[in-house]
Amino acid sequence: MPKNPVSGFTSDEEIGGIMSLVFHWGFEMFSTWLSNRRGNTTVVFALCLPVVMGCAGLGVEVGFWQFRQRQAQTAADLAAYAGAVSLRNHESVAQAREEAAAEARLHGFEATAGVINAMSPPQSGNYQDSRSMEVVLNQSLPRFFSSIMSQEPLLISVRAVATYQEESDACLLALS
Repeated sequence: MPKNPVSGFTSDEEIGGIMSLVFHWGFEMFSTWLSNRRGNTTVVFALCLPVVMGCAGLGVEVGFWQFRQRQAQTAADLAAYAGAVSLRNHESVAQAREEAAAEARLHGFEATAGVINAMSPPQSGNYQDSRSMEVVLNQSLPRFFSSIMSQEPLLISVRAVATYQEESDACLLALS
C-alpha cells in the first residue's frame, strides 16, 4: 500500500491507532500528574504569592499614610503653639501667622505639597477668641498600590488649636 504524501502513513487506520495511543498516553500522564502529590505546596505558594505581596504592599502604603498624617498633626500642634506664644508676646496676628507657618515648615510639613492655614481667632471649636491660634494643614499624598482602585491623590487634613491664659502673679518657693 502506498504512503500518504502528507502524513507519511500508509492508512487512516494506522493514523487512528497512533492518535488513540497519543491521547491515551496524554491522559495517563495527566492523571499521573494529578495523583502525584509532590510539589503541591509549590503550586499553592505560587498561586498565593501575588495576593500576599499585594496585601503586604497595601499595608505598607496605609502605614505610610498614617505616618505622614501623624507627622502633619505634630507640625500643626507645634505651629499652633508657636502662634499662640507669638500672640502672648503681644505680636500682631500677621506675625503670629507667619511664626506658625514657619514652625510647621520647620517640623517637616512640606508647603509645596500642601497648604498651611493659620487663623486667629479660630473659625470653629470651643476657643474662638483673640487669645487662640488655629492651624489647619492640608496635604495630598501619592498612591502606590492603591492606585489600581483610584488615581486621585489621598487628601489629609489636620487641625490644631492653641490658646493662652492671661498673666497671673507667680510665686516661687525654694526649699533646701
